[in-house]
Amino acid sequence: MGRYKTGLETRERIVDATRRLLAEQGLEGTTIQAICEVADVRPGSFYNLFASKDAAILTVVKESARASDIRTPDGEPEVGAMIDGYVNFVSHHPQEARVYLRIAVSGALSDKDTQKWLQEFHDKRTERLVKAIAKSRPDLGPGEVTAKAKLLLASLNGLALHFILDDRFDIRLHADQLKKIVAMV
Repeated sequence: MGRYKTGLETRERIVDATRRLLAEQGLEGTTIQAICEVADVRPGSFYNLFASKDAAILTVVKESARASDIRTPDGEPEVGAMIDGYVNFVSHHPQEARVYLRIAVSGALSDKDTQKWLQEFHDKRTERLVKAIAKSRPDLGPGEVTAKAKLLLASLNGLALHFILDDRFDIRLHADQLKKIVAMV
């Protein structure tokens, strides 16, 4: 049990160090050596837990992306909360959002495991948006709800990209406008 606990603690230190380095140094400054120094672990310990720097970075991005998927107290999705969660992820973790979008654009093209994770994550987020929109708009048919969910997610991805390219872009303002559009249409 002691070795297991130590392994979990080491893994958490590595993930925290990776998260911190991404925020402070960006993707290029997040090296295995830097991660090991900040986490106070040896490279062998790092490689016992992660196959590569990319694996550690992807772990951080996955955790942040999952954490942004806000649920209401009853556990059901709500459109506004989901939009806010996405915006919070992008605005509070811009480096991780950059990596997420970069992986979505390039990493998924070359790595089947990453592609699978991204597709599953995207599909689950779309399903939750479908449920949220159907709940708030019972007058819409299933096809309309699905189309709205896909367009909403595409719009959020576009807003995120704009924010990452121009940090003066007010993503929250535009997300609030998006909420209004979703409610109207």
